[in-house]
Amino acid sequence: MNFQLTDEQQAFREAVRGFAQRHLRDGALKRAHDPEHPWDVAKLMAKQGLLGITIPEKDGGQGGSLMDAVIAIEAVSEFCPRSADVVQAGNFGAIRVLAEYGTEDQKQRYLKRLLAGKA
Repeated sequence: MNFQLTDEQQAFREAVRGFAQRHLRDGALKRAHDPEHPWDVAKLMAKQGLLGITIPEKDGGQGGSLMDAVIAIEAVSEFCPRSADVVQAGNFGAIRVLAEYGTEDQKQRYLKRLLAGKA
């Protein structure tokens, strides 16, 4: 089994690292100790396409793989672990269940807001 990242995955990782370094490194310690959800970060992640990486494009996501999401989480966590939590929540768990099993009405009402970093 080959555990090397593809050239495309490496480029994605470097792009996400650069984004995290520019936009998330400053304030990381403050975010780590703030009990409130970092909505500003969630909206920034949504604009960057880091929420919904694993969600099909037909549902408003990026249509990427689980590995793509893991790469993004790892790259963000290097500069701001709390922000990496936002990426994790925007790609795994409840959001995937909603995308997979939710009705079209539920997707319209909830998934759009989640993918926009507003809920």
